[in-house]
Amino acid sequence: NATGVVHMDQLNTKVRANSALFTHYLLAFPLCSPSRSTILTGRYPHNHRFVTNNDLKSSGFHPVQEEQTVNVWLHAAGYDTMLCGKYMNGYHADDASKAKHYVPPGWTDWFGFQTLHYFGSTVNVNGKSTKYPGDNYQTDIISNISLDWLTKRRGSARPFYACAACPEHVLCRICASCAGCRYRYIAP
Repeated sequence: NATGVVHMDQLNTKVRANSALFTHYLLAFPLCSPSRSTILTGRYPHNHRFVTNNDLKSSGFHPVQEEQTVNVWLHAAGYDTMLCGKYMNGYHADDASKAKHYVPPGWTDWFGFQTLHYFGSTVNVNGKSTKYPGDNYQTDIISNISLDWLTKRRGSARPFYACAACPEHVLCRICASCAGCRYRYIAP
């Protein structure tokens, strides 16, 4: 709502008070990868040609337009850049043997999810494939990595761009019947 999230006082006072609230917005394309490509390139899907979730390499986004994204431009201007979470479907390099080590251009720090399991995800941590324990929930992994990155930056004079990119399925519907589970999906 216009006053913030009622039960999150810290968010309202520390973030919302000095931020913009977008109450009306349009999505250029209602699919994951085309939408993410639009956010990163500033181009509509008909211009970056990524219009399905399955054609990363034929879309022209990887590797050509991947080098013309907001993180590349900001990194070149002296920003620290970080992505944590989902990037693109099939984001990895052309060679499958390099896939688990591939870091797209323009990221100072890269935490790209290689698997999208609710628990125990595998994450490309700056080129090193890292498997998280099976009891680590995906959204908690994204939150913890992102907060740790921001905390380490505290006091730095360098500007930054941080992208915490949760997959669309961040609510665990697998546990819907687990009444005591903190991740229990509650339909709106």
